[in-house]
Amino acid sequence: MRTASAALPLGALLLAGACSRPATEDGGAVMAAAMRAVEQRTAVVRDYVLSGSATDLGTGKTLPFTYAFAQPTYTKATVGTDQVSSFDGSALVMIDHAQKMAQRQDVKGLKEEDLLLSLNALFADFTVEGWRPPLVRPRGMTARSEQSADGERWVISVPIDDDTLAEQRVILRAPDGAFLEKRFLDKAGTVVAGVKVIEELSDAATGLRFPKVWERTGAQGRVRVTLDDAKVNGGLAKEQFTLVVPEGYRAGT
Repeated sequence: MRTASAALPLGALLLAGACSRPATEDGGAVMAAAMRAVEQRTAVVRDYVLSGSATDLGTGKTLPFTYAFAQPTYTKATVGTDQVSSFDGSALVMIDHAQKMAQRQDVKGLKEEDLLLSLNALFADFTVEGWRPPLVRPRGMTARSEQSADGERWVISVPIDDDTLAEQRVILRAPDGAFLEKRFLDKAGTVVAGVKVIEELSDAATGLRFPKVWERTGAQGRVRVTLDDAKVNGGLAKEQFTLVVPEGYRAGT
């Protein structure tokens, strides 16, 4: 299980090589509906604070955490009592109180797309699509509608330029665009990693449903994230995302 003190993978841009491929007429209509629903959800959610736990289902190890987000990209995660990471709009600061170590990474000059992908990779264990928009490029995507026992779903497929991975699929519920699942497929069409929402919560103020319990699977095993509390649009000032490194902490690498 990663923690929020992991190094920021600025070069790991999974979808950077997505190639251009036209969608069918019907697929274009599905894509437009899905993107419209995602945009509407994103516009409603100004900020949120989550608290819960991430459990490695292989080892049984559980880490409590809190996670805060405010538009456009302010982000802060606290893991246990020792690790805290925050992005204040200009720099990422990571502090490990147990090791008395701190690391600061300036993102000046970084493209917005690269920044979003990097923040997503860093904080992926503590948030998931549904709380944030799916990070997919419009270039090369295709979409289709499918019926399930729970109703209509939108399946968005994104080609990946990689030696082993072939495609990412994001599954949203129609018509509200709520995130349900993400799958990564290899060249043989086998699902090798993914995220699946197990349980949702309903927010009365926004009228939206959000992930409450989800599982992440991949080469590192299975991690289940369970939220104990969620506050949406409670009001977060950008100053709340500024971290001050305590005196005497050494610089990390």
